[in-house]
Amino acid sequence: MKIQKCFVNDAHYMKKWKYIVFIIFATGICGGTIYSVFLNQDADKSLGGYLISYFENISTVNGLLKNSLIDWLRLFIIIFICSFVRLGVVPIMGAVFMKGFVTGFTSACFVKYFDSAGMLASVATLPVIILYLPALIIFSSGAIIFSINRYRNDKIKFYRFLLLSFCCLTIFCVVAFADAFLTTTFMKFFAPIIVAK
Repeated sequence: MKIQKCFVNDAHYMKKWKYIVFIIFATGICGGTIYSVFLNQDADKSLGGYLISYFENISTVNGLLKNSLIDWLRLFIIIFICSFVRLGVVPIMGAVFMKGFVTGFTSACFVKYFDSAGMLASVATLPVIILYLPALIIFSSGAIIFSINRYRNDKIKFYRFLLLSFCCLTIFCVVAFADAFLTTTFMKFFAPIIVAK
């Protein structure tokens, strides 16, 4: 029996996949948090030094917008291309997991190296996470459904998916700008407190 017959309709299908994608993202956060705890001593020392240097020189950090745009475009391209492959569901889930992993790892490291002051840095990233998470979940879920059901011959659903992709790409670009400017502004505000710790 084809997998799409296990679901009543696309709306129900989408709802189930949104829950699954969210769980994968949350699992990635947990994985990143746990990984930060078990870093070997050399990596631990090197990362701690990098973070201290980052906050000490945050006013002169360049290329944040470029790097953020590249990261989000890379994620978008991976998910979009994989939506046209039957087994694309696997790399799509992997991409979502890694995004969660990086998010969890970064936040955990802030707290690990700067204690309670590091929580301020984590809080500074929350607006961006709140902005991108719904788009990431919906886009990934839509891509998975498109991959499994092979809607390429259904023009209406094909164009709907392209519209969804364009909207999510726009949101990801906005997130890149927010990450480069809004998050950095918060980080600059909290930097003296964090470094002082």
